[in-house]
Amino acid sequence: MPDPAEARITGATPWSLLETKMRPPLVHAELVARPQLHALLDASAGRALTVVSAPTGYGKTTLLGSWARRSTAAIAWLTLEASDSDPARLLQYVIASLVRAGVSVEAATQRAANAPGADLAGVVVAQLLNDLAGREAPVVLILDDYHLVTDPRCHDLLSRLIANRPPALRIVLATRSDPPLPLGRLRATRELLELRQLQLRFDEPEAERFLNEVLGLELDAPSVAALEDRTEGWPAGLYLAALSLRAAPDRASFIRGFAGSSRHVVDYLGPEMLGPLDAETRTFLLRTSVLERLTGPLCDAVTGMTGSAARLRDLHQDNMFMAALDDDGTWYRYHRLFTELLRSILANEAAAQVPELHQRAADWFASQGSLELTVRHALLAGDRERAALEIARGWRQLTAVGRFDTLQALLDAVGSDRGSLTAPLACVEAINGGLRGLDRSVSEALLATAERAAWEGPTPDGREDISMAIDTVRAQLIGTDLSVSIAAARSLIARGSGSPFAEGNGRACLGMGLVLAGDPRTALETLDGFAAPGMPLTHVYGLAARAMALVLTGDAAGGERVAADTLEWSRDRGLESTALGGVVTLALGMAVARQGRPAEAEPWLERALASLRIPAGTLLHADALLEHAAVAGALGRTEHARSETRTAREIVAGSTDPGALPELLREVERGLDVRTRRQLAEGDMPSEAELRVLRLLAGPSSRAEIAQALFVSPNTVKTQIGALNRKLGTSTRAEAVARGRELHLI
Repeated sequence: MPDPAEARITGATPWSLLETKMRPPLVHAELVARPQLHALLDASAGRALTVVSAPTGYGKTTLLGSWARRSTAAIAWLTLEASDSDPARLLQYVIASLVRAGVSVEAATQRAANAPGADLAGVVVAQLLNDLAGREAPVVLILDDYHLVTDPRCHDLLSRLIANRPPALRIVLATRSDPPLPLGRLRATRELLELRQLQLRFDEPEAERFLNEVLGLELDAPSVAALEDRTEGWPAGLYLAALSLRAAPDRASFIRGFAGSSRHVVDYLGPEMLGPLDAETRTFLLRTSVLERLTGPLCDAVTGMTGSAARLRDLHQDNMFMAALDDDGTWYRYHRLFTELLRSILANEAAAQVPELHQRAADWFASQGSLELTVRHALLAGDRERAALEIARGWRQLTAVGRFDTLQALLDAVGSDRGSLTAPLACVEAINGGLRGLDRSVSEALLATAERAAWEGPTPDGREDISMAIDTVRAQLIGTDLSVSIAAARSLIARGSGSPFAEGNGRACLGMGLVLAGDPRTALETLDGFAAPGMPLTHVYGLAARAMALVLTGDAAGGERVAADTLEWSRDRGLESTALGGVVTLALGMAVARQGRPAEAEPWLERALASLRIPAGTLLHADALLEHAAVAGALGRTEHARSETRTAREIVAGSTDPGALPELLREVERGLDVRTRRQLAEGDMPSEAELRVLRLLAGPSSRAEIAQALFVSPNTVKTQIGALNRKLGTSTRAEAVARGRELHLI
């Protein structure tokens, strides 16, 4: 399918991969050494998975950060966010963090992970594992805050990494809850290390060292014991208590009134922590609490103040419950409990300001080109109309890097009531549904919604009008009715050179439609001189169609040259493992097969079937199945070929306008039948009487029942079974039936 983005792919934006997320946290001076936990982590180096699981504030990140900085293994660190619950984004970050740790990952693997519609859990994970297979030096992949990952496909991706990991790779998760991974199996095979709340809590000696040696509070033993008991060893609770104890006039009264639960700690200590601050600092903290990450320019924009970068550095130095996210003091975040406290106070004191603060954040992220964060803050501001408009304008930013699921999540967050933007957003969701591999009926229903909705003038993403947007989607998504796609493509071309995007998409789609319709000569005329390098996916799609047309007009060698050149062009741009790469390898396999090289053609056709991210049951899928079936049959894998042919027949039978596929189907079936019969030695084809017996042998009937059904004696049946075994080269009933099926005799 051609490029819905119609824009040059220039790689990941700065907002696609944040460098700060791939750095272990800085080791804070106020840290209690935990050698026993470090020793546990060191001693479990050979285990596949380590899970550090506990509620917030138990020092999971601090422990792993301190261990990572003293470890002799290569450390690939990744701090996760809710937006990383997207298999494409997660795998891109995993690979980037491994590369940052000095692990050699092939450029082809990196391109594949960033390619739109890549087969992540299958092809790309396999490529990554192959890249790691030869590594001897140990590498530890640490995924912090894994509880924020909720997409089952992400868990499946990680499970595959764990199950097939090379010996050098170890995976460590920090999470607030157990992940839905095969932990039971890993426990049984002693491949799992678990550190939980019981191991992470401070015991009394650690609490004493923390409160007195690290923080210098000089508490007596009963006071330490009381705080340790009332916090149940919760490190964050002890730290919160310590911050207030430093200024408490009566420490004994404070300790007596101190509550143990996290919620009570926050409620009790909130006024104590913010009370001593000057009004400007307090306002800064409250206003910036709406942000997940903090940097100077962003905080300036949200608070309306100046000098935020310096203020952030000062707050960090003053231990205001902040964590630095980089070494040069550019990005920070508040402790999550501190964030909750600030947001609670902000809601109580200035709830009316919250939407405006989020709008300012949305403005800043929009200026930085981050669609996802712009939409998120617009929604938090309660401005669904703005969120919808931002998506309608900038959706290509996500599809260009394969983040189809993230785009759908944003559309879902906006909701179904999209007001005046119903029509353009329906088109966006329709094309995204096609890219995600949904059934064509889903996209058609959305296009029907777009047609009913009122929209005047150009669409937010730059289309001439809504009809152009609808025609583009219909032309691109070939389903089971070629006439629909061809008509839409002709409509786009009719708009003329005044709309190069429409003309480029129209020519590419019409060329492919005509190929499938059995008119390759007209397809070649349509694609004569075609090139659209400014629209990478459209460019690839159109040239793949041209290669297929050349093959079908008898110039298989020319088709091979065009397909090979196009594949190389797409490989250089990271498109090789996408749906478009699949169409190119389909064209290349066709060209090679038509030149009498089936063994060489088969890998290309297998890649096409693996890479085509199109809905099962479409005509392009059927075409790929038939091309591969013909090659598999020629290589003697008849049963596999027949299975693919049967699937293709079902698609063709259910199509409104299947084009030339019925003729191709008959041709492939005839070829398989000829090859099947030629596999039997001369004179060994079973007689019709023997074939009738063979068909009944495939069922549950006994010999006597078969004889009765055929009105012959049991001895006759016995004789015919013997003849069947001799001709088919078998010795048992089961073998005869299996061979008969392989030869398509039954």
